[in-house]
Amino acid sequence: MNAEDKLFGKYNDLALLFIGFLLTSIVGGLIGNFLQQRHWEHQREANLLQSERIAATHVLESCMVLTDKRMYQMQQVSVKIATNDSYGKIEEEFNKYREVLREWNMNLSNNRIFLQRYFGKSTSDIFYDKIHGELKQIGVRLEESYREKKYYGDRDRDTDIGGRLWILRRDVITPFNLKMIKDIQTGNIGIFNNEVNNNN
Repeated sequence: MNAEDKLFGKYNDLALLFIGFLLTSIVGGLIGNFLQQRHWEHQREANLLQSERIAATHVLESCMVLTDKRMYQMQQVSVKIATNDSYGKIEEEFNKYREVLREWNMNLSNNRIFLQRYFGKSTSDIFYDKIHGELKQIGVRLEESYREKKYYGDRDRDTDIGGRLWILRRDVITPFNLKMIKDIQTGNIGIFNNEVNNNN
């Protein structure tokens, strides 16, 4: 085959080399761009997940700390009443309980909203209906015991507040906290949680 029979004549080899280089550059660039975009998207998602984990952990810690503070202070008042401690010591513990209760109530709406935002409505409902609801009932009984002690002095009373708190912790609070920890660990939080996304 002579040079004139080739597609580009005497420059055929040079032209084919140029076309091969051009196609390789274009295809290589497209593939490189595609891979870079995938990497950036993966990195953005990883950063977003990390940000969601940090926020969800803060929500979990806030709820756990407030719940523990409230339960601890309820237990303290209950023990003081049950052991017939002096009214002054009982009142001191009850005033501490009121401070914790005030803090609990001030944060209740925010905790519910953030629990729903990061863990879903069902988690927020468990917190409000089961944990808050039972603590509220136990709190009513605690206040009744406090008033009985204040106005009627030393009387035998069976408040069983400690037992109710223990059962609440065992049956509701511990599984609730463990579920949220698992959700954080597995990334089933915030925008990565299907329940949260389906409620938006």
